[in-house]
Amino acid sequence: MEEKKESIGTRFRIVRKSKGMNQCDFANLLGISQAYLSSIETGRRKPKLEVVQSLTDLGFPIKWIMEGADASTAEKQRETSRAQRRRDVEFITAATDEMDDQEVHFVKEWISLYLDLKDNRLRDSEEEE
Repeated sequence: MEEKKESIGTRFRIVRKSKGMNQCDFANLLGISQAYLSSIETGRRKPKLEVVQSLTDLGFPIKWIMEGADASTAEKQRETSRAQRRRDVEFITAATDEMDDQEVHFVKEWISLYLDLKDNRLRDSEEEE
């Protein structure tokens, strides 16, 4: 039995939320209006090729944007992402080993500020919807 794939509008919403953005900010990033983005996400309109290209420019595979992925493909993508995250953590750990205490504190503060900003963006976008 074939699994149902999400719509292209749902994939646009997944990308937007993964970036921690509300519709207005994401639409600006893509160079389209918020109303057009909303109509894509809800399935009332199909995105133009230029808009799909904007998502690929953000690093999302064209095949996934256009066709979606079944559960096994999605699980493989999640595992790849987890593996990349582990490599990133190893890199950060090795880099901080080479830093003095002041530099490590600076990096820690920067990450804390980023997480606070991301948390605020998510709350703002949830309030708008």
